[in-house]
Amino acid sequence: MKKLILPFLLVISPFAMATTSHEIEATLEDLELKSYIQTTSGSKEYVWKSSTTCSTKGSGKDVLYPGLKAVSYYVCPDKTISHIQPDSTGYNGWEGYCGQTAVSNVTSMLCNRHMSPKSNDYYGTDASPGQHSSTMKKSLRKIFTESPARNTCPKVTWNTRASWSGSGFLKSVKGDLFGSTKKVRRYRTATTYVEVTPTPVLLNSGGFNYHWVTVVDIIKNKNDDHGCDVVVNTWGDQKTLTCTNFVNYGDHSGLGEHVSLGFDK
Repeated sequence: MKKLILPFLLVISPFAMATTSHEIEATLEDLELKSYIQTTSGSKEYVWKSSTTCSTKGSGKDVLYPGLKAVSYYVCPDKTISHIQPDSTGYNGWEGYCGQTAVSNVTSMLCNRHMSPKSNDYYGTDASPGQHSSTMKKSLRKIFTESPARNTCPKVTWNTRASWSGSGFLKSVKGDLFGSTKKVRRYRTATTYVEVTPTPVLLNSGGFNYHWVTVVDIIKNKNDDHGCDVVVNTWGDQKTLTCTNFVNYGDHSGLGEHVSLGFDK
């Protein structure tokens, strides 16, 4: 196989090569057409402990731009939001939208600003496949500080959390998920909930199988080496994986980043 030299793979952040499908019910403006979002498989599949279908359809607008068309998303049984990831574009699915989708998840839940993943390119783009964490950080900072007098986002500063390994990765994500000041309710049952800050994290299950997910909870699992499971929103649905797999995917051996995003006051 011919060796492919791409210097910026050191900052790669896509998941343009994962396998998933989710039935989408389009908005009334789209004549209720149905389609499937599907991308090709990477070198190694992610191992999920369980999957939850987020079947309740939601729709909302960006409060700063009420003249724009409403955006469709899914509300999961725990009341968190999972946006639909658009198809990858470019040669061989070069431009994946998992990073932009994670940004939409965060802004919907923390700001009540409902923005389509593709529209997030307005706030930041880069030459890498998918989005690099620095671009996502820049986009989130712009979104959260745009038109301060009317902006419904909390006044925080987004930063990248990088250069960790093993259990330090899990500790870092837990700190942002449970330790941040601006939170949303995630219902574990119909009557009990935990307050969390949705946290974007880059995972890699092998090769170029990179994917940004939005962590919405970490729950106890005594059978796991780290004692927990991680709940993430992705592809319009919700997935649970063991903390052992989560740590392995975060502390991967690939060329790309080891990174998550969180905010400071």
